[in-house]
Amino acid sequence: MEKKKKFYKKRWFILLSITIYTIAIVGITCLATYNRSNNKTIETGIDEIQTKEKGNKEYKIETTKVEMKEIALKEKIKEKDWEITVNEMGFKQDINPSNPNSYYTHYQVKDTVNTYFYIVVDAKNISTLGLRADSVAKVKMKYDDQYEYDTFSTIEESGGGTFTYTNITTIAPLTTRKLYYLVEIPQSIEKDIDKAINAEITVNDNTYKLKIR
Repeated sequence: MEKKKKFYKKRWFILLSITIYTIAIVGITCLATYNRSNNKTIETGIDEIQTKEKGNKEYKIETTKVEMKEIALKEKIKEKDWEITVNEMGFKQDINPSNPNSYYTHYQVKDTVNTYFYIVVDAKNISTLGLRADSVAKVKMKYDDQYEYDTFSTIEESGGGTFTYTNITTIAPLTTRKLYYLVEIPQSIEKDIDKAINAEITVNDNTYKLKIR
């Protein structure tokens, strides 16, 4: 007697199952593709809206003009930690300490067509701690209201007998030391007497303008 096949083993059932499985897989794949496409469209739409909103915004940039106090030669600048007085300024090709020793450091221009612009200051440390000499001030020279020259500093030692470096020198509290701020420039600037020259002296966050000519 021939046994009957169970229905799930019959060919029609197997084909039907494969067809249903295939349709399900295709449907899921299509749905996933649609969702990805739809999400991308939504994200792109948001980006475009944001871009347009940013494009419509107006950004106002405000510039703050720094007002510099004008000072004169021998006038005292008093700031936190320091009292500074500019005692001398000018042009020289060779800068010497005020009371040279037998052997001393000096600054001479490397090229005779140049000269040094310099200012000399007395700096008093009015804080309660010793402070490095290179923290006293930053000085730059401005020529014709447009050309800027940054100076470097040096400091007298041994009673004005020689110079030493400001970055290795500490000024003790209530002590006054003599500093020089120098920059080598073309000698033509010194000779061009029709053009303005100013020194801009920055102590802490405040800048002072000293008219040279």
